[in-house]
Amino acid sequence: MPFAARSAAAIRDAALENLRARYLARGEDLDTSEGSDAYNQLDALALEFEGLELAAQEAAHRVLLRNQSGADLDESAEDDGTARKGATFARRDVAVVGPPSATTAVAGATLSTPSGLRFSPVDPSTGAPLTSIDTDGSGAATITVECLTAGTGGNLVPGTVLTWSSAPTGFAATATVASGTGARTGEARESDDDLRNRLLLRRKERPGGGNRSWWWSEARLVSGVGEAFVYRVMASPESPPGSGVYAYTPNTRGDITVMPFAPPPSSYAEGDDGMVAGFSRIPSADLVTLVRRFFLGERDAQGGAIDAYGAERFPAHMTPEHFHVVPPRGYERDVVVSVQAEAGWRWLPGDNAVDNTGTSTTTVLELDLALTGWQVGDRIAIADWGTGATLIRGGWFLRRIVSLNVGSRSVTLDTALPGVPPVGTPTRPDAVKVADATSLWATALEDMAKKFDAMGPGPGPATTFRFPDAARDGHPADLTRASILRTILNVAGVADASVTTPAASEAAPVGGVFVLRDFRVDRMA
Repeated sequence: MPFAARSAAAIRDAALENLRARYLARGEDLDTSEGSDAYNQLDALALEFEGLELAAQEAAHRVLLRNQSGADLDESAEDDGTARKGATFARRDVAVVGPPSATTAVAGATLSTPSGLRFSPVDPSTGAPLTSIDTDGSGAATITVECLTAGTGGNLVPGTVLTWSSAPTGFAATATVASGTGARTGEARESDDDLRNRLLLRRKERPGGGNRSWWWSEARLVSGVGEAFVYRVMASPESPPGSGVYAYTPNTRGDITVMPFAPPPSSYAEGDDGMVAGFSRIPSADLVTLVRRFFLGERDAQGGAIDAYGAERFPAHMTPEHFHVVPPRGYERDVVVSVQAEAGWRWLPGDNAVDNTGTSTTTVLELDLALTGWQVGDRIAIADWGTGATLIRGGWFLRRIVSLNVGSRSVTLDTALPGVPPVGTPTRPDAVKVADATSLWATALEDMAKKFDAMGPGPGPATTFRFPDAARDGHPADLTRASILRTILNVAGVADASVTTPAASEAAPVGGVFVLRDFRVDRMA
């Protein structure tokens, strides 16, 4: 039974009432009024007893896993046969330039970011320190580097410039983070919430004997896996090839398919891994391979080589041909909502404008819309102009206006764009909280991105049941208009809203997950 601590006043009053009742039972009376000896003595004692009851309440509260945190959770994890996942070291592919067609010693050199974060060149297969770099005929090479600090700080985006501590002989002093398949996401230490949820799900269905919970639990131990889903049937090749649709062989006894997901971003601020282009919970080919090799016993959870014979982790009654590790299929979807802002929020005047000159810079836009009523501090959204690939998640750069010129119809932005927008780039109004210049669009985008990042793959028909299922673990697969509306209505500053896109709710296909592409906030008429 739950134990509820009483306040000092309640303890005192109960004790006084009990004490006076004992006197009355003897035919006497006791003065228990405020200021009396009995009152003062029990009032002082009650303050001590209140602390004891609070401690007892906390102890009773901590008995349940759902209420535990910190060291209590770690001890429960140990009792449960698992442990909190530690922080991991990010790896990134880096393009370097040196002497043509040469093998050059690294000599222990490291690379660092302008903030001082250091990276060490490593062998991508073993993780051992890289001893030399082989360049091609033009002097180019791509190496893998590992951050020396565990956590998410090492998840550098492509294009980040690194500087050698002491460049190898003949090499340029700087290198650039490339987009490649050797990258590994650095993860923060598993949070209390994540560990608690993992332990609760383990207790709901205990892993063991190669059951579906065991496959899920083991897959989540691999560095870079934020979540995993298990199907109880075998995934066959795409049908037809290139269709992007998984076909499954129903009722295939003993076959298991594991579908890993990358973790959600550490931050949803623009410029971090959550909002810049390239972030996805769909795992890299390297991560998918690592999960399979982990089950085969060829790699440990961090990707290190295992030399011991017979280290395979899959159940003895199975063969490698009967379990599969496949990535989810991403299905990009746009979301457009109309919003009415609460009092205290101001919309940028006007509806649409375009960048109508070729003289814009990364901070100054010259627009085709008269700036009547515009003010410093207003918020504006600039469309992503990326050709063939987006530059930012959600499709719109969100900026605050720090100065404007009504005559030239130009505005200066608080933060530079990643490039000069081409002529005809659309801009749209955003709402700003007058008190502190908060962007309504930015807040709504963060909440919508989190919603999509929490989604799981579709379970498909009954024969392709997914574990964990959406009803139990909170990873819904279907994209519904009601859930989108609910997310937007919970955004601070939104008084009313409606959903324009998607026009209808949609069920996720088996093995497919919905991915947020363009997110737009319109002003409600």
